[in-house]
Amino acid sequence: MKLRTLARKTMRNRTHPVVAVGVGLGVTQVCNFVTTAWLHRSLAHNAVAYNRQTVKLFDLIIRCATGMEPNEWAAVHQQHHAHSDELGDPHSPVMDGLATIQFNNVGEYKAAAKTAEVQRRRALLAPTPFEHHKWLSGGRGLIFGVGVAVAILGPLNGAIVSIVHWPTYISLSASVNASHTAYPASIAKQQSRLSQALWYFYNWRGYRNFDTNEYSTNQRWLAWLTMGEGLHNNHHGNPRSPLFASQPDELDLGWQGINLLQRLNLAQIRSTEVV
Repeated sequence: MKLRTLARKTMRNRTHPVVAVGVGLGVTQVCNFVTTAWLHRSLAHNAVAYNRQTVKLFDLIIRCATGMEPNEWAAVHQQHHAHSDELGDPHSPVMDGLATIQFNNVGEYKAAAKTAEVQRRRALLAPTPFEHHKWLSGGRGLIFGVGVAVAILGPLNGAIVSIVHWPTYISLSASVNASHTAYPASIAKQQSRLSQALWYFYNWRGYRNFDTNEYSTNQRWLAWLTMGEGLHNNHHGNPRSPLFASQPDELDLGWQGINLLQRLNLAQIRSTEVV
């Protein structure tokens, strides 16, 4: 085969762009499940355990589809629980401004990851299977993931998958962090007008089932889109619970996925502190 013909076939897009958009959104939901089921409920809170092969798959997905370091994420989240909505919280709308958390969530995360307290917490966590693989660390896994998408779907559609997935995943994660808006209007008025608009939106859509010492709210619409992560107040009401839903009409798809993995003998629920 001539080199020119091989190059032409390599550069050919292998599916319709609309399909690529659907694939991108599908990848986002897979990442949302791995985030809540493994990063959050397992690594950060130790409420669920998975067998070695499942952990390897989860580790690979997070690194290649988000570029994050799993134990770094868990350590930042533990820091959030240790100092929720007070000095030391890595992503508090009260401390840093709601618009900052909504639109600079990655910057806030990266800044927190460099602090001595978060690094101390990370050092206490056992290494994940691919933690010492340099080609998957420091964001290189995300570059590899984009390359795989391009190789499978072609350049244009591979780019579409990446452009649809990554910003959507980051935006949904930011919305979960930004849903700490149960603080008084007097605090919101001290922030920017954009922060105030976001504050009104989250309070219009949000509610609380637990009277906690921080300002988390539940957002049903966000729970639908994030495999249960939008039930933020429920989680802060009982952080050790592997189940985020506390009312019959609250949907926690992450918990349902964990139950399925347990039935397949791929997961074990460690904590019995169910809300």
